[in-house]
Amino acid sequence: MSVVDKARRYIGSPYAFGANGNNPGERMDCSKFVQNVMRDMGVSISRSTHTQKNEGQAINFNNMQPGDCIYYNGHVVMYIGNGKIIHASPNGVVETNIYDRKNIITIRRFLPTGSDINVSSITDLDLYCALNQDLQNAFHGNHGALNRHLYEYGLKEGRIFGYVFDPRFYSDKYGDIKNAFGNDFKAVTKHYLDYGINEGRQGIVIFDVNYYKNAYGDLRNAFGGDNKKYVNHFIQYGLNEGRRASNEFDPMFYKNKYGDLQNAFGNNMKAYYQHYLQYGRNE
Repeated sequence: MSVVDKARRYIGSPYAFGANGNNPGERMDCSKFVQNVMRDMGVSISRSTHTQKNEGQAINFNNMQPGDCIYYNGHVVMYIGNGKIIHASPNGVVETNIYDRKNIITIRRFLPTGSDINVSSITDLDLYCALNQDLQNAFHGNHGALNRHLYEYGLKEGRIFGYVFDPRFYSDKYGDIKNAFGNDFKAVTKHYLDYGINEGRQGIVIFDVNYYKNAYGDLRNAFGGDNKKYVNHFIQYGLNEGRRASNEFDPMFYKNKYGDLQNAFGNNMKAYYQHYLQYGRNE
């Protein structure tokens, strides 16, 4: 789903200054609308126009792309192409033509330039940072900077950026993928998103969609054969619930076997998955 599609989901949401609605249909103001759309695209930005206008990359009016944000004095709108914008107006979130050029303070780009792949649905930027010491040193958990690095460098370098997909594991596991794409890890990732999930291919050592589907009757009753729903469930709920999702890794066994990990993480089950990817599988 493109940034324009994600922004249009909010059309009709009511306006209230200072409101912090996170979802379409809830009350929000102009900067919260922009923050929500960027969050939906996997980019973290601050809450207010005062701070947002100093983040991201400054853009000239004639070089705008969909998703760029135009800042006025106390207001922000999102450009969606063809001279149109979406913004949270006093009448709610609406789509309209650009209405004011002379009073623009700045235009900011928060999304990676020219990205032809959207991995936000399977991205965990905290994990991306934790698994890469250079990113910890450079960005200190800044989600906006981490997301830009992911799209500009990380995808090409084959770095792990989430709990359901490891491009190097995927390429090594499937000979047809290796033969088709070699070390083009961005293309490997795109294959997983476009085809691999639906085909039931395993994307990482800790998650195998077929194992997850067969292990839990409640999920089969809810999702049937829709593999993408199993992937989303694991990301949103399964990790925190400590559900086993592959033959190779059992989070409850891992927790119970190592007292040092229990002392460190307690019942934070997601932390055990992270530890295994970061340290355990290589120890």
